[in-house]
Amino acid sequence: MAAPKPTLRRGEPDVGIGYGDDIGIACEVIRDALKGVPGVSQDPAPEALPWELAGSSVNIKVRW
Repeated sequence: MAAPKPTLRRGEPDVGIGYGDDIGIACEVIRDALKGVPGVSQDPAPEALPWELAGSSVNIKVRW
C-alpha cells in the first residue's frame, strides 16, 4: 500500500509596508525569507505581489 500524500495548503496573507519603502526590495526580501522556511514548497515558487494602496500602507500579497 502506497504512503498517503501530504496535505498541501496555500498561505496567502497580506503584508503592509510604508509608502516610503521600496516595494521591489520588500517583495524580494519576502520571497528570499520564504526560501528558508521548512515545509514551504518551491514548486510553485512563493510569490510577493504589490496588491493594494491602502490608507497608510502598500499591501503586498504573499503566496506560498
